[in-house]
Amino acid sequence: MIINSKFFDIDLFKQRKIINAAMREFAHKGYKKASTNEIVKDSGISKGLLFHYFRNKKELYLYLFDRAVEIANDEFYAGIEYTETDVIKIWRNMALLKFNLMRQFPEIINFIMSAYFEEAEEVVVELQGRKENFNPANVNDFFKNIDASKFKGDLEVDKALQVITWTMEGVIEKERNKAKDISIENYNLDETIEKIDHCLMVLKDCFYK
Repeated sequence: MIINSKFFDIDLFKQRKIINAAMREFAHKGYKKASTNEIVKDSGISKGLLFHYFRNKKELYLYLFDRAVEIANDEFYAGIEYTETDVIKIWRNMALLKFNLMRQFPEIINFIMSAYFEEAEEVVVELQGRKENFNPANVNDFFKNIDASKFKGDLEVDKALQVITWTMEGVIEKERNKAKDISIENYNLDETIEKIDHCLMVLKDCFYK
């Protein structure tokens, strides 16, 4: 897809601001109801400048999907350690990867999910081809080689994994919501890591021998 290359000439902070504003608008309202007026308002640029970079709403939307997939692949899936067998270590790695991703792009996961259910005729055909070329790993793939011997003998491992997943997803979502309104420079990542480690320690004490 061809867009104005001048978009890539602006600094990364401004690029990210435009991307995040657009992802938020499309993720929460869908393609048809999303307003470019709201996008320019949230990103702090003029509507003329937005359409200088992207010829129209459709071009912006498809660029966002392509960019979101690229970011997810490069900054999340590429960092997963599929050979790890310790559930606690898997979740620590996955939580930090996911948090770092959402700290930079708070709505990226919501946007990708909304795109999978998008039915607007203007973009549905192009999206279908893109979705067929993007095959994110199922979360179960991350745990297919776990060492079940680490769990207490009286536990049902599948149920324990489910509780761990619910807990960690809740912690990540809470931290994501906190990060949305704070700049990357001012957000205390060490504090978040400490909270994640504390949560994982509690889960380990509950479920491991």
